[in-house]
Amino acid sequence: MSNKFEIKEFINTLPEEGLVLICGRPYSGKSTCIIETLNRVCENDSALFFSVEMSKVMLNRKFNINRNAIMDDSPNLSFDDFKNKVQEHGTKYIFLDYVQLMDVQGVNSYTEALEYLVGSLSQYAKDNHKLIISTFQLRMFEKKENIQLEDFLIFDYRQAINADAIYFVERTPKIKKLK
Repeated sequence: MSNKFEIKEFINTLPEEGLVLICGRPYSGKSTCIIETLNRVCENDSALFFSVEMSKVMLNRKFNINRNAIMDDSPNLSFDDFKNKVQEHGTKYIFLDYVQLMDVQGVNSYTEALEYLVGSLSQYAKDNHKLIISTFQLRMFEKKENIQLEDFLIFDYRQAINADAIYFVERTPKIKKLK
């Protein structure tokens, strides 16, 4: 998604506060989408960007990050670390790439960890009047002709339902709103 008009239209559909998930399969353009959105938001405001996957150096090599973006590439980011850093910087807009790589202790399964993170991030955003935009990777399935995009969320990530808005990024530069 490199079309600035598409990004502008996408931004206009975002809620004022809450958790927005940008979902997609591996290598579908989720990180590009979130960084282009970050750069657009940073034209008029500052934003905090957590990259749990790539270092600041790698990000700046791959993307042209707006200088109003506050970058954090701390490894093993926990929800408590996230809250402390958001409070420290005080920005309304928070970007996270990506939620599944956050560190969660004391849970029994991957599903429980994601349910906890998505629910906690959503509630935190609403309680503190923040907009959190995060990438959310969908697992790969065998290709079936009759599977719909929405089925990926229903079959694979029921825990994503606690998000306030869900978008699906396809390999072609398009975003579909699912919720």
